[in-house]
Amino acid sequence: MLSLDAVEICHLYISPGHNFVGHHGREPDDYPMIEVPTIECVPGRGIRGDRYFDFKDDYKGQITFFSLDVFDQLSQALGLGQRSPAEARRNIIVRDADLNELIGQDFEVQDVRFHGTQECRPCYWMDRAIAPGAEEFLKGRGGLRAKILSDGELRSTARLAALEALRRRSVASPFSRERAGREVYWTVDNSSPQSAPLHEEDRRNVGPTLSAVLLAGGQSRRMGRDKATLLFHGKPLWQIQLELLRRLEPAEIFVSARTDPAWRPADVLFVADDPPSCGPLCGIAASLVQMHKAHLLALAIDMPSMSDQYLKFLCDQIEPGTGIVPTIDSRAEPLAAIYPREADADFRRALAGTDFSLQSVVRRLVKSGKLREVHVKDDDTKLFLNVNALSDVECCNHGPVGRTARANP
Repeated sequence: MLSLDAVEICHLYISPGHNFVGHHGREPDDYPMIEVPTIECVPGRGIRGDRYFDFKDDYKGQITFFSLDVFDQLSQALGLGQRSPAEARRNIIVRDADLNELIGQDFEVQDVRFHGTQECRPCYWMDRAIAPGAEEFLKGRGGLRAKILSDGELRSTARLAALEALRRRSVASPFSRERAGREVYWTVDNSSPQSAPLHEEDRRNVGPTLSAVLLAGGQSRRMGRDKATLLFHGKPLWQIQLELLRRLEPAEIFVSARTDPAWRPADVLFVADDPPSCGPLCGIAASLVQMHKAHLLALAIDMPSMSDQYLKFLCDQIEPGTGIVPTIDSRAEPLAAIYPREADADFRRALAGTDFSLQSVVRRLVKSGKLREVHVKDDDTKLFLNVNALSDVECCNHGPVGRTARANP
């Protein structure tokens, strides 16, 4: 059996639904290709969480492979510039492999066995998904369809190398306070009120195991413009929220949005919130994949009254494998919460389904013990005020404002 262990796996993608299959004569859907660090291969069925899982009995395309070298050639030939190979809608993106040679062959990758069935031939949809001319260019090099013969996990070797490089950079960054590379979990003092100041030792320990994401991907339908640039007490919301996150000294800060915002500082990493129809679920899911720390603090861009003191209180409550979510009147506040790395699988399952509500995901995480609820005291509910209309900003800029209803996340 051929072994492809020396082949570099550059990207791994799954998608919760079909954009083009079964759409002849009508518009395609907009299900995203979601990049993940690992995939679970199930023999005879496909990739768990992908659109082709249990698609048909003995299906020839349970998993698909595509060459990054071919995509680079395609991009150059069509003048595409910097584009993502996710647009080809294949699962495994590899480098330095002749995939056509694997047709009719059994082969092995990272101890998982496959059988190459046929070329993953391009169709006319490629001109829509990528660019006009893509179908013609990819004829004879559209990738490989394969059946899965044994169970196991595949890991992105390129992603592992990138995360290791990111880890080395973050240790030297101004956000990191790790000592000798050791991750320290914060201690919990249940006797401390939510509004009490932290001891100096607590302040020194805030941040080492924490990544943070600023969620800026909302469509602002009621606002009618990008919330991020709205002024709140003379500062744009994005600046207020990033300054708040910086005071926690996380190891890394992400900003999640539909497109890379022009205001993003160079030391803040961008993660794509794609598609926006999935709401903040996509932003948190993408950040959980990208981060290399034990927990992820998620903060909405339209919550400018939040304080670093309260967020540090939340940091005090986390434990290995368990995050924290505030609740007001038995309703979770998932956009000012801390998620454990272990929640990644739950977010992926949610994206593969039809319910994109963060409330639903949070309920499952609480039930499984990956999140713990903490009741917000009456005096602290004002911290969770959010702005959904220009009138909210005006009220906030000129004095106290009543709680604004947030659309169900």
